[in-house]
Amino acid sequence: MKNLKAIVVDEERLARVNLRRQLEHYPEIEITGEAYSCESALEQINLNNPQLVFLDIQLHGETGFDLLEFLDNSINIIFVTAYEKDALRTFEGNNIDYLTKPVNPERLREAIERIKTREIKPKSETRIYEYSGN
Repeated sequence: MKNLKAIVVDEERLARVNLRRQLEHYPEIEITGEAYSCESALEQINLNNPQLVFLDIQLHGETGFDLLEFLDNSINIIFVTAYEKDALRTFEGNNIDYLTKPVNPERLREAIERIKTREIKPKSETRIYEYSGN
């Protein structure tokens, strides 16, 4: 499997740092950026062209589901959140998995294995995602 570019989207800096630290054990995942809101996530997506987004659900008055409205199915999503109430909704579309915080290393390994067995479609280099939210 080729390296997958990924970004981490979470409103809490410490949560982003902790997830990045765990992802260091997976050389096939290249973290190319971080974001704390839908708008900053779209900026990072346009800048880094990731195939994968680790996405929190609660984002300062927005949700990760709000971000999905601006993306196409070429970007794979792994939700990482402290809330289990939206678990079923996270499996709609091109979403790969749902991890709860604090992220269990074994569950993260399972999510990474799931990515490896999926055919990851390359994202069009010309696609620009625009934010028109809150």
